[in-house]
Amino acid sequence: LEKKGSGSAVYYPVRSKTEPLYFARGVQMGVYKGKTEGGRIIDETWRENDGLVNTLSAAAPFGAPSKPLDRQDIRPGIWNVFPVYNGDHMSLQGGLMIRNDIRGFYTDLLEMLGSLP
Repeated sequence: LEKKGSGSAVYYPVRSKTEPLYFARGVQMGVYKGKTEGGRIIDETWRENDGLVNTLSAAAPFGAPSKPLDRQDIRPGIWNVFPVYNGDHMSLQGGLMIRNDIRGFYTDLLEMLGSLP
């Protein structure tokens, strides 16, 4: 996604990195704000998304302990949140029409997991 404008953040999908299937929904999520029936405020922090899921809710469950990933300090029982991957919802599965070579991503992940005590 690309952040557009100043002030209130609005996000638009990058056409060259976004599957056509996710483009329209990514635009809708990138500008939406409102309030749920349960009273949760959906503000600008919810706008960044991968065309299917907003980035805020994908990081960790609300109320659960979390921290940004630090490969030197991986703690059990805490969501160690990876940096946002630059792509759409299918990027980490290799893509549909827009092919994405993700072998390096998963090799790195497996090496990191293999190094844990």
